[in-house]
Amino acid sequence: MSKELEVLRVIEGSYLHGTAGEYREKLRKDILVLEKALTPPTADEVCGAIGSEVGDGVIFNEKTKEFTGESDIMFLTETYGDGKWTINFYVSAKTLILIGRFYEGLEE
Repeated sequence: MSKELEVLRVIEGSYLHGTAGEYREKLRKDILVLEKALTPPTADEVCGAIGSEVGDGVIFNEKTKEFTGESDIMFLTETYGDGKWTINFYVSAKTLILIGRFYEGLEE
């Protein structure tokens, strides 16, 4: 079970069984965990994740919404302007998910 689902179960149980007052501080911390997990990553966090995998500094272009290496290598490019992206480097699943969550956050 994911960390987020575990936290939701604790919150749900506390309210269903009338123990919310007893666990107020724990509930507050659990809610902060959920907020952090559900908040999309920033461009800086994605740049850091990509950079650590490719060994190059990474810059996010606000205008084009693309990630580029400091040596002008294009890491993520929207090839045809259709919302589909080309990834030009080998990437771990964790970084791929981070990138996806970042772009989801831009759409909100």
